[in-house]
Amino acid sequence: MGQIRSGRGATSEQVREAVMSRREPFSSSELETACAGVSRDTCRWCCGS
Repeated sequence: MGQIRSGRGATSEQVREAVMSRREPFSSSELETACAGVSRDTCRWCCGS
């Protein structure tokens, strides 16, 4: 987490890593904060909502 990546699928991977690192339930705003630079739509898409 906290690293800037480039390339196809990099933002989706960033979201997946943030989700997998969580041990407790989290809100979408917490996920967006953890994935700075990733759009809200990408966060939703990766979480299947």
